[in-house]
Amino acid sequence: AAARRGDGPAVPGSWCKFCKARFCTARAAMALALFDRRGEMTPEEIAAEVLPRLGEIRDWATAVEEETLGRAMKGERFPGYKVVSGSARRVIEDEAELVARLLGAGYTREQIMSEPKLRAITAIERMTGKAVFQTLSAGCMGVKEGAPKLVPEGDRRRALDPASVFDNITD
Repeated sequence: AAARRGDGPAVPGSWCKFCKARFCTARAAMALALFDRRGEMTPEEIAAEVLPRLGEIRDWATAVEEETLGRAMKGERFPGYKVVSGSARRVIEDEAELVARLLGAGYTREQIMSEPKLRAITAIERMTGKAVFQTLSAGCMGVKEGAPKLVPEGDRRRALDPASVFDNITD
């Protein structure tokens, strides 16, 4: 608590993942100090300075990502960055109907099933051919939007309005 108020010492370490102030400057300084070097590091330096702290650095980077995305989703601006929708992926919405159509088109259960479930969409599409799969799967497929991401402004994807993301969430 004292470190969070700025009164006490902030000593970064493995315990930071439990701290409410995990996005602090002391932790950032620890992680970034390893990059503030000139020349290539020797194997001994890497073994002594980097590898033992790799988990802490990874945790800090994850904390930065989560914190900035959370704040950006609440409308806070980070210069040079925007919130976009993550990569969308195809999903089968009516598996029973798709299986029936594939079986009806002459494909065997062994060809389309990877017990106990249907093979991956790309595997079935590769087997049937793109055009045939598109015809057979019409009405059985959908798209699942990816999770929002904070990316550089130069990213070609359209920026999301954080307020609209929350408006579209259903229980």
